[in-house]
Amino acid sequence: MLIRKTYLSDTQSGWSMYFRRYFIPKDVQHLKERLTRFITFYDHFLLSLLVLCAWCFIYQEYFLFDRLFVFDGVAKDTISQFYPIEHYRVSNFTEKIFPFWSFQFSLGSNVYSEMINLSPFEIFFLFFKSYSYVEALPAVIFLRFLAAALIFQQFLKKIHFSAGVSLLGAIMYVFCGFMILN
Repeated sequence: MLIRKTYLSDTQSGWSMYFRRYFIPKDVQHLKERLTRFITFYDHFLLSLLVLCAWCFIYQEYFLFDRLFVFDGVAKDTISQFYPIEHYRVSNFTEKIFPFWSFQFSLGSNVYSEMINLSPFEIFFLFFKSYSYVEALPAVIFLRFLAAALIFQQFLKKIHFSAGVSLLGAIMYVFCGFMILN
C-alpha cells in the first residue's frame, strides 16, 4: 500500500477548503435553496432584526432621547390627550385606586373605561413612573411596530406566500404611511 504525503500546494486545505465547501454554492439553484431554508428557519429573528435596525435608523433621534415623541404643533394628541390619560392611569394603578368618575378631565367624565382598557403595550407603562411616560413611549412604539410586523408576516404565511415574500411584505407594512402616523 502506497501512502502519499499531501502538501498544501497539492490540495487545498484549512480555511480555504472549509470556505469552498460550505459557503460557495456549486450553482445558483443551490444558493436559492440555501437562502430559502435560511429565511424560512430564521424568519422571525431576521424580521425582528430588520425592524430594529430600520427603526433605530429612522427614529434615532427619538430612540436616543435627543427628541421626544411629544408634539405640540399639528399633532397635539400626545400632549393634550395621551399624556394626561397615561399619567392618570399609571398613578392610579400604582396607588391601587380604580375610580369610576374623575373631575380631572373636562367637567368630569367616566374614567372607568380608560382604567380598564389596557392593551398589552400600555401595560408596559406600568413599569415606569407616572411622570416618565415620555421616556417609555419610544419602547412602546417599537414594540407596536415589532408586533405588527410579526403578525402580518404570519398572516402572509397563512395565505401561502413564500418566506421571502412574507418577510418583505411585513417590512413594507410596518413602515407604510398608516403605521408611521399611528
